Amino acid sequence: MLTTAQLASQTTYSLLSVFIERISFYGVRSLLLMYLISGSLNWKEEQALSLYAIFITANQLMRPLGGLVADFLLGIKRSAMLGMLLQSLGCFTLVINTNASLYAGLLLITIGSGLYSPANIAHLLRIYNGRRTK
Repeated sequence: MLTTAQLASQTTYSLLSVFIERISFYGVRSLLLMYLISGSLNWKEEQALSLYAIFITANQLMRPLGGLVADFLLGIKRSAMLGMLLQSLGCFTLVINTNASLYAGLLLITIGSGLYSPANIAHLLRIYNGRRTK
């Protein structure tokens, strides 16, 4: 069984990483429409809204798949680390001002968030159930 100090440090680490991951997702989400419509890409509003809807939907639909990958293929820690790495790469890819890099960046953010979110929730559950994560 973990002591209170160990629980506090592990919980703080997990919650801080969730906070950073959510800043990444909601930051991209809030700036995406402005970037597409009034940025140098000059998309029409209908096109921008449909890409926005696809991004949000795909992000939510990737979580069950990411949970399966974490449970059966990679393990919780590897899945979380890979998810954070992919999401970071996706944010950096969005800096390049082309349509191809836009799609690649949003895809990397979606896959990264899908891998990271369920793995972090499972990690927190295992902390409080007293089991080690693999």
